Amino acid sequence: MTPPTSLRITSRPERMTNLAQITQRCSLVIQALLCHAASRPRGPSVFSGKTRTKDKYRVVYTDHQRLELEKEFHYSRYITIRRKSELAANLGLTERQVKIWFQNRRAKERKVNKKKQQQQQPPPPAHEVAPTAAGPSLGGLGPSSASLLGASSPMPVKEEYLP
Repeated sequence: MTPPTSLRITSRPERMTNLAQITQRCSLVIQALLCHAASRPRGPSVFSGKTRTKDKYRVVYTDHQRLELEKEFHYSRYITIRRKSELAANLGLTERQVKIWFQNRRAKERKVNKKKQQQQQPPPPAHEVAPTAAGPSLGGLGPSSASLLGASSPMPVKEEYLP
């Protein structure tokens, strides 16, 4: 449906003085815009499974696509060129989308594994500063430092360096 030819928007519209003229002109412009919007094809976000964020499109995979990609990932974390093209053709995706899906899936697996590993490891014990039983306190030095300066050291320590 095309807008009426009398609705051509010019750079110098005629001057409208009557309120009825202004109202009629506005309703015609709105009708034209609605006709134009209805005749335009919908954007890629409506039917193709993509959502637009800023200037990039993000692919929203169907359940079937995700299932097939996950099955392939569990078979092999790295996809071959041949298998990538087969999978892309079977799922209606581009090879680039399949490649990026695998990259993102490997990154996700690394992140999950790292989180699991951190949860399994107990927190390291706090280091306490305590005097050693072998000798007197060495002014707040820890046990490891005290043993380095104590009498049990294999190297002799000059007395002038001891407290």
